[in-house]
Amino acid sequence: MMEMNKMLMEFGESKSVDGRMVMIKQFDLNGDGVTSFEEFRVIQQSMAMVVSFSFFIS
Repeated sequence: MMEMNKMLMEFGESKSVDGRMVMIKQFDLNGDGVTSFEEFRVIQQSMAMVVSFSFFIS
């Protein structure tokens, strides 16, 4: 959870614990309740695309 919080802060996002849990569930591909490295990588790529898109349309 700390790594996710750090990543979100780097992208300028602020999520509550509940918001982070919703995000984890969204990317928990195997349903084990834990974000694996591969799942974490998918989250990072998704966040990078959102930031890139936001920058592009600004």
